[in-house]
Amino acid sequence: MPTNNRACLDASSGETEMTKFCYWAKDALSKGILEFKGHGKDGELLHDLFDQVMVQIEMDKGLVTIDVYTTWHTNESLKDTFWQCFYAATLSAEVEYGQLKIVCTDLSGINRSNELVNYLKKVEIEIEIEKKMFTSCRMRRPLKLQFQNSQSNDLG
Repeated sequence: MPTNNRACLDASSGETEMTKFCYWAKDALSKGILEFKGHGKDGELLHDLFDQVMVQIEMDKGLVTIDVYTTWHTNESLKDTFWQCFYAATLSAEVEYGQLKIVCTDLSGINRSNELVNYLKKVEIEIEIEKKMFTSCRMRRPLKLQFQNSQSNDLG
């Protein structure tokens, strides 16, 4: 898991190891994650677990709040949720948008790299069309996209 300046999209079809996920969430929070999106059958559960881990850290460390925006996307397509990582993110003013990284992983072990790269190509085409139509419109996009397999060492 990279440190600083990153958002994360986790997808799951209901086969997630919840204990490992909680360890992963704690690690992600310790490394400064900016935003978390839970997607798929367990999207809401992942969101709730992430929030619980966040609250536990706040209580343990006596913090008022950890500023990480979390959402769930149980009934949305992966394409729509992925799009939100680029354009609907709610990030603080201190974020270096040019250095923003989006980490995508499927906790069920499904490799979605090709699917997400195809979505990314479509987004690039849409950006070019929008640039031609609205030359004064400034779009923010991350420069780096990372894929993680749920079987990597980063999950615990």
